[in-house]
Amino acid sequence: MNGKEKDKYLLQYHRANRRFEVKFRPKIKKALDGVVSSLIDDLKSKGIRKAEADLSQTILNQQLQKPLLAMYREVGLYHGKQTNRRLKAEVQQKALGQNEQWMADIIRILRETLLEYATFGVSQTLRDHLLLVLADGIKNELTVDELVKILQRDTFTKMQAERIVRTEVGRAANTGVAVASESFGYEMQKEWFAFRDIRTRGRKPKDKKDHYHMDGQKVDFQADFVDPRSGERIAYPMAPKGSAAMVINCRCTWAATPKRDASGRLIRKSYGEYKIKG
Repeated sequence: MNGKEKDKYLLQYHRANRRFEVKFRPKIKKALDGVVSSLIDDLKSKGIRKAEADLSQTILNQQLQKPLLAMYREVGLYHGKQTNRRLKAEVQQKALGQNEQWMADIIRILRETLLEYATFGVSQTLRDHLLLVLADGIKNELTVDELVKILQRDTFTKMQAERIVRTEVGRAANTGVAVASESFGYEMQKEWFAFRDIRTRGRKPKDKKDHYHMDGQKVDFQADFVDPRSGERIAYPMAPKGSAAMVINCRCTWAATPKRDASGRLIRKSYGEYKIKG
């Protein structure tokens, strides 16, 4: 992509993701608030010690899975379809409808690689926070009513919902790009796109990662992008196997483009099973 095409691509990507964030943030927060409400009910019916013991055994927030999966499906399919249209236009193919295989793969991969991972991580983070609130209440000999008021005023679920939606919308979007690109019939290369502003990782010496200087990095489709500061390798921005420092609140995206031979002709690839790297 040239500079103008890249700017347009980034603008469309982020406009779409902001719409998804606005749509799904209240749904994610509602699921998180449900955990707090359940804890409040337990405090009132069981007392502080029993509520704390029961909470410590909680592994997953099942209420979170439904809105997360809905978000993954909608975001992943949207960006997969956008990628499919862009690549077909680039090689001058007619848009004959969507490929049912990669549409099914997007949903499967999002469910297998993101849903359980995100649900577990979010559940543990919220549980640990609530346990700290209870431990502090016990230490200070607070009553049940006093603890309930603290929990009702707590803004943790609001902040967590914002972080979750920002991160997981990006994961779903970039995974959708990956599956649609992988299913295309030509050999591909990929390019990392970052917003190069003061918020971008790598602008400050203390930043552990450097997305600022990854902007414009090009590699073969099955190769990894490499962070120049930490050396961390990652398949695409916000890929599931990326470290927390690499992916949380990341705003980067990427695009795949067909490779051409020395004569400028597209290079067809032999079809095999999809190999989406996480």
